[in-house]
Amino acid sequence: MSSKDRNPKSIEQKLLDLDAHMYLLREHLHRLRDSASHLKVIAAELRTLVCRSSGTEGLLWRLIEELKVTDDVALHLPGKLMQDHPLVRGLEFMIVPIFRAGKGDPRVVPGNYSLRKVIKEGEALVALSKPLTHEYNQGGGATNGHCP
Repeated sequence: MSSKDRNPKSIEQKLLDLDAHMYLLREHLHRLRDSASHLKVIAAELRTLVCRSSGTEGLLWRLIEELKVTDDVALHLPGKLMQDHPLVRGLEFMIVPIFRAGKGDPRVVPGNYSLRKVIKEGEALVALSKPLTHEYNQGGGATNGHCP
């Protein structure tokens, strides 16, 4: 059955779905120290919330649009890597950490950022001298709105 053949869910049902996905994320995140196998469930839940699948945008983005609320979050966000900086030349690997405002490096001034833009455009890490976003697809580059 295609998504076009399904009955649309009510906003109440979508919010209940969001609550269920958030519960699973929390539970598996808290159990991550017990076993790395919890990463699979965490990844699946995050894909459901923020990735486009079969032409349908992630649940979180659909709710934000339908409820007409902001997706701004207060973060310490380091920003884009300066590719032409001498210290970046030859950089093989680097993780670009993101922290909630007040929890990160005090040298990075916190600000309000669109969570959607952070996920879709923010640089998560550098591998083989190339910055990669959170949506990078190992099969061949940026996913243009689709998660791996």
